[in-house]
Amino acid sequence: MAEVELVLSDEARRKFLSLWLLPTKTSLAERWLSCLKQSLKHPIKKHFSFFGFLNGPREPKVFLKELNYHIKVINAFNKRKIWKKPYYIEEILDGGKITQEQLNKLHHHFELLVGQVWNRSHYILEADIETGHSIQQINHLVHEYEAYLLNERLYAKNPNSMNPWMLVSFEQNQQFIKPLLDQDYELFTYDHPFGCAHLAYCQTGKTHMEAWNDKDLEILDKNINGLRYYSGEFVLKLGNYYAEPKRNDVVQALYRWLESKGTVIEKGAYFIDKNGIRQGLGFPVVANLAPDQFAGKSYSQIYYLLSQYQDIYKIRVHDENNVVESAYSYKLSDRHYHTRMQACRLGFL
Repeated sequence: MAEVELVLSDEARRKFLSLWLLPTKTSLAERWLSCLKQSLKHPIKKHFSFFGFLNGPREPKVFLKELNYHIKVINAFNKRKIWKKPYYIEEILDGGKITQEQLNKLHHHFELLVGQVWNRSHYILEADIETGHSIQQINHLVHEYEAYLLNERLYAKNPNSMNPWMLVSFEQNQQFIKPLLDQDYELFTYDHPFGCAHLAYCQTGKTHMEAWNDKDLEILDKNINGLRYYSGEFVLKLGNYYAEPKRNDVVQALYRWLESKGTVIEKGAYFIDKNGIRQGLGFPVVANLAPDQFAGKSYSQIYYLLSQYQDIYKIRVHDENNVVESAYSYKLSDRHYHTRMQACRLGFL
C-alpha cells in the first residue's frame, strides 16, 4: 500500500515532524498519486503553504506590506504601455486590517489580469516575469489573508473549532494538470474532517462555496466554478470547522441558494450548468492521515504542535519497495526566495 510522507521542519531546521498520508482506494487517488510523483521534482510554493495559523510567522502586517508591493509592481508595468488596454489597481492599503469586501475587489483584479486556465487573459500573457509573479501573488495573499481572518473569527468563538490547512503546490506544474473524468464528480463532498487530504483548486476563480461565503459581488459568474481538473497538488485539512452539525447547516444553506437559481444538484455532489459543464460541489478526498498520527493529543495540542513546523522540507512517496522523494532545502525567509520562484517560472531552475 502506498504512503505519502510529508516531512515538516521548524524555521531553524533543528526539529522535524513526519505526517503520514494513506491514499484512498479510488481510481482518482491512483491518478493523483501518479501526478504527485511527477510533480515532486518541481519547487514547492512555500509562500502559499500554511493557512489559518494565528501564531505562525505570517500575519496581517506582512500580508499588507506584500500586497502593496505587488500592486506597485503591476502599476509600474502598466506605465510601460506594453498592454494594449491599460490596467491600473487603485487600491492602496493602509497599515490597519482590511475587510473582506476589499479582499474581494483585489481578487477581482487578479481574475481580470489572469483569466481562466482554459482562457488566459492577454494581461498575464504579455506581462514580464516579475509582473506575472506579482499578479499571481495578489491571489495567493488574498486567500492567505482570508484564511487568517476566518480563523481569527473562529478562535474568538471557540478555539477548538478552527480551520487551518496546509496546501502542497508546485511551480511549473501545468503539464501535470489533467481534466477530471465524469466518474470523479460523484466523489465530490464537503465532508472534510481533520486529517483528510483533498484535491487542490488548480485553476483560477472561486468555488461556489467561497463566492457564497465571501458574499463576493465583485466576482464574475464565469469565474465561479467547481474544480474541473486534478493534479498532484492537495490540501491537508487540519481543523474542526466543518464538524457536524455545523457542516450540514452551511452546506444545506448553499444548496438552497443554488436551487433558488434553478440548479439541479446530482447526488449531493455536482450539478450540470447551462453550458453542459459538470460543476463539482466541494472537493474529492484522495488521502487521509494515518489514524495513529496524533494519538492521545487534544486538538489544542495538535494545533500548537503544527504551529511549530511551518516549513515543508521533504516529501516522500513510499510505494511497495520503491521510494520517490524530493528535498526542498530553501526557506521562505531566504533573502532571494522570490527571485528563485521567478526563475523557476521562467524554467531556469
